[in-house]
Amino acid sequence: MMQLSKYDLICLKSFGDLTIAARALNMLYEEDARNITLSIGSHHSDLYGALRPDFIASRVIALKYPGVPAFYDIKDAGMLKAFSSLLDAFQARRRHKDEDCTLIFDALSWREKLLTRGQQAIGLSNSENNIYQNYRSTFLNLFGRVRDDVVSPGPGKTILILPHGRKSFRNIPPELIDCMAKKCIAKGFEPLVYALKGDSPIPCTVPQTIIAERSFSALREVIEQSHAVVSSDSLGAHLATYVGRPVFISSPYDKTRYWLPPNTASNEYWGLFSESMKMIGAFDRFLTDL
Repeated sequence: MMQLSKYDLICLKSFGDLTIAARALNMLYEEDARNITLSIGSHHSDLYGALRPDFIASRVIALKYPGVPAFYDIKDAGMLKAFSSLLDAFQARRRHKDEDCTLIFDALSWREKLLTRGQQAIGLSNSENNIYQNYRSTFLNLFGRVRDDVVSPGPGKTILILPHGRKSFRNIPPELIDCMAKKCIAKGFEPLVYALKGDSPIPCTVPQTIIAERSFSALREVIEQSHAVVSSDSLGAHLATYVGRPVFISSPYDKTRYWLPPNTASNEYWGLFSESMKMIGAFDRFLTDL
């Protein structure tokens, strides 16, 4: 039997990036997944514990600085912090260096090339303008097969609304939340806004709101118990996709297309804040299709 190549998928960016990567690995058949190690940043440890991906060997790259490394956000962090975090990540990765592995990054920019220091590395296929499809294309090229998506509504009638994005401009406006909540009620569903302690209040009036502790495991559990999910362009959308729930995405900008989950993209289950009437029409169709 031919010996398959070994790969190391490096994921050091945001929580959403890790969730997308872990979902892509879950689409592999077990015997193929055994040929990949997932290397995550230390800031990912709690989320990784909540994801519990199938069949995947993993290791933590222990970084000195908390959060996404500053070299991925030079504009806000500044050059000094960016250089320091790059050196830290390079030294931390060297402690786990395996010359026989081909490294995989979601993109192969100058940052990743500096991290590899000459080791063989590839970026995702860019055949599709979508991160999920790019993972799929890459793994099809490497292994010749991937498993199909399974998306199914969860139990009960709750439509979980996750209104907060990573930055405040991504928060779903309260008037859109109220409009979507009314649509849910008219279709026989129960809208529920789920916010985390410390999030800015969103003064919507129609749906019930609960405030929860900040816990990735708790968020996963409430998503799994929901019939379907409405989310801003954020971790919530990717976590819902990870557990196979239908997702509708409400977003402030069109470049969201790159981050749309497969079922959301193929059915156009999404809309822009600036095109509220069109978005509500798409949302009405989303509810009808559930």
